[in-house]
Amino acid sequence: MRFCFLVVVPVPDTSAPSAVIAFHSYLSHDSTGPLPNHHVLLYIVVPLNRGNGYKNFDGIFNVPVTGTYVFTWSIMADAHGIVYTQLMKNAEVIGTRYADSDTATVWDFSTGVVVVDAAQGDHVYIRLGDPSKGKVQSISQSRSTFSGWLLG
Repeated sequence: MRFCFLVVVPVPDTSAPSAVIAFHSYLSHDSTGPLPNHHVLLYIVVPLNRGNGYKNFDGIFNVPVTGTYVFTWSIMADAHGIVYTQLMKNAEVIGTRYADSDTATVWDFSTGVVVVDAAQGDHVYIRLGDPSKGKVQSISQSRSTFSGWLLG
């Protein structure tokens, strides 16, 4: 009696490589201050923009593909300043961070990370909330940054 075994090995789809969606941006210099409530921060320098979702002229990441994303941002307040930031998805606050040097003569730094589902066409950005006062700092040794990527 003979036996025949059939082994099925899946072949990966190579017709269309998966697209990488990722961006990294930072403030090129300190802001003028104080900035108004709900001011969208413009991270002008963009060393990485795979998928071309981030627009440095308005500070908004336009979600190019529906999926789960990771967003991270770092912010620095000047001495005697408070920077309260909100990570926004469209009109919804999805994350917040304070950098508070109100009673100090040194800068304060804060970083936030959020994992969120986003649909194609959603807008994700960083804006100032109340009670921000003073300037947003960004110097070569310690940049204020905004980054994000699609989980694969």
